[in-house]
Amino acid sequence: MRKQQLIITLLTLIFGVMPESALSQTSVNQPQFGQQTIQVAAGQEILFYDHHGDGDISATNSNNAQSLTVFEPAESGMAIQITFLECDVQNENKEWADYPGEVRIFNGNPDPGASYEWPTLPNEVTDALPEGEVLDVLDGIYTNKTYVSTTDDGILSVGLIWHYAKRCKGWKAVVTCVEKKNMVVTGARTDYSLVDANPSQRQGVNFAKSAWKYCIDPRWSAAISNTESSKARVCIRPHNAWGWGAADSDPYNLAAEWDTWEEAIDAHARGLANGYGYTISINGA
Repeated sequence: MRKQQLIITLLTLIFGVMPESALSQTSVNQPQFGQQTIQVAAGQEILFYDHHGDGDISATNSNNAQSLTVFEPAESGMAIQITFLECDVQNENKEWADYPGEVRIFNGNPDPGASYEWPTLPNEVTDALPEGEVLDVLDGIYTNKTYVSTTDDGILSVGLIWHYAKRCKGWKAVVTCVEKKNMVVTGARTDYSLVDANPSQRQGVNFAKSAWKYCIDPRWSAAISNTESSKARVCIRPHNAWGWGAADSDPYNLAAEWDTWEEAIDAHARGLANGYGYTISINGA
């Protein structure tokens, strides 16, 4: 790595140019404290690591961290996509206290005015981050978790809290820019004559919106509801058309429930994306 960097530096000094590979791929570490903003160009691929880079985070006070990285597209009409190839950040639960170790994925920038007061020393770290739309919280061991911004500005942000937490490996992620695509949902007719008399059929727009939001095949969640509940005709719990959470040990009491179909469909699509990865295609959408 040092040899590669030395070659790049020499080429820059001698010829005044950077090799194309150096322009297209770079690496960024999460800061230990405070906020940083990184612009991502179309065609660029950024390797993104925790504040310790590719080394382990040991359970010591000096590793306490509280920070935010804001990734923004360099061009309009683009959206940030982050894939966590590996992520190992965990809470430390003691008898006398719980010590948080977690990564929060924000849709957009939770601190657009850069007004949040960040620590500058390990003993100043708290358990808080700016408030915003949280797509997911990573507080365990995960692989191949992908997130795509759905905000108008295409921004995704990654917040880190590590406060006397468990020794862990941190994370390695890939950050890129993807082009936004407009999706038009059609097929119900203006008089709704093509809509069947069952709940899930009337939720076509919500299935499509959630599929686009989490980058999954828009037919996926609806197909599962067809198998598990005959398109939501027979639900084990309110608005649970998928039998989600209904473990054999106590299916009714363990099954999830939601207040609305919109909330339920969004949660199920998010769960599919987190558990199985993104599978969306323009043709499928």
